[in-house]
Amino acid sequence: MRNKEFRRNFLTIATTAVIIIFGGGVYLYYYFFRQVNAQLMETIPTDVAFLFQINDNETFVKSVRNIHPYISPLLGLDAYPGCQFFIDQLPGKYNQVVFSGHHNGETFSILFACKIHENAFKPLLSKLQIDEKNCIKFEQCKIYTYGTHLKRFVFTYHKGIFLASENLTLLKRAITQLKNPKNLTTLKSFQELFSIIEKNKKQNWLILNHEKYFSNFESFFNDETNTRLTQFSSNIPWAAHQIRFSGLDMLLTGYITSVLPLHNDYEIAIQGANSEYWSQYLSELGMKKSPIAQMKSLTFSLDSLNSELWMANGLVKF
Repeated sequence: MRNKEFRRNFLTIATTAVIIIFGGGVYLYYYFFRQVNAQLMETIPTDVAFLFQINDNETFVKSVRNIHPYISPLLGLDAYPGCQFFIDQLPGKYNQVVFSGHHNGETFSILFACKIHENAFKPLLSKLQIDEKNCIKFEQCKIYTYGTHLKRFVFTYHKGIFLASENLTLLKRAITQLKNPKNLTTLKSFQELFSIIEKNKKQNWLILNHEKYFSNFESFFNDETNTRLTQFSSNIPWAAHQIRFSGLDMLLTGYITSVLPLHNDYEIAIQGANSEYWSQYLSELGMKKSPIAQMKSLTFSLDSLNSELWMANGLVKF
């Protein structure tokens, strides 16, 4: 009897120990190892409207300079020079960054992230003449404020990542997001595109969450166009575009995902497209004829951005 009781007690203790060790291992992974080795995308809140995955920041900064004033309202790039200011103050070279836009009323709030060494952060504070004690404490992070020549930013160092934003609430959400194992990279609707992006780390990418992105321009488009875009967004939730700039042209080549039942896996190319094309493509008849509903991915290229044609074809409100 004593041997049986001893075995029962031993099994109970052993089982409890295994559970504690397993639970501790899971905790350490999610709240320490995973965070320290996290990708930049894992700190971006999942309600993101658009996201730049920039793998060659030096080229991006040089090439976007000419077109910057024209596309800033669409992609929040008026904040990018301020973000670049912080990179310029850091010791060393930081060529991989993430720049994301999130809804804030009728505008976008911007979040900026890049991986830096911990020993680079204190010299940054010193260079900006910021007192380490002059901060906001949140989730064991110290958040500092600094006004560049363009905008006022709040920024922090968190688990090997430098984070900066115009919006304090958004910055806090990014800090919290990194602790959450459910992030952009784990979304089923996004995983296929993410695998494509991961295979090509030399290109700069523009990623769009269509529903979130287009909803920010509802007051700009007319009712008919908004209806078409809503239908498009519900069928095509995400797009990932390799982005290049040439003079005043923005060149996009990329992939989209469909949530509809799929029977085919192929790509088509649309080149030289302008707003006249898209007005027909997004029409009711065009949507019915479109192969998008049967597609897994679409490859395309846009080589002109002509606002007069957009208005002439009735896509926007006068």
